[in-house]
Amino acid sequence: MDVQNILFIIVFIIAVYLFVKSVKKISYDIHLGRDTDISGNSGERWKTMARVALGQSKMMVKPVAGFFHIVIYVGFVLINIEVLE
Repeated sequence: MDVQNILFIIVFIIAVYLFVKSVKKISYDIHLGRDTDISGNSGERWKTMARVALGQSKMMVKPVAGFFHIVIYVGFVLINIEVLE
């Protein structure tokens, strides 16, 4: 066997090990979640989702940073709409 082949096998085994370790950690983190009862008051949940996700309401705590964030966010949304056309 050539030295390059041996180095490749070692690097490949290390990469596979790190990948499997990462997948196990992500799987563990995902399974930490618990089921939640989401029945009832769906209108309020949709309103909160729209305000936080689409309106970026948490960014308005700091007015200057919030303003610039909204400008960049709106620009991002407009660029994506243009790309869809």
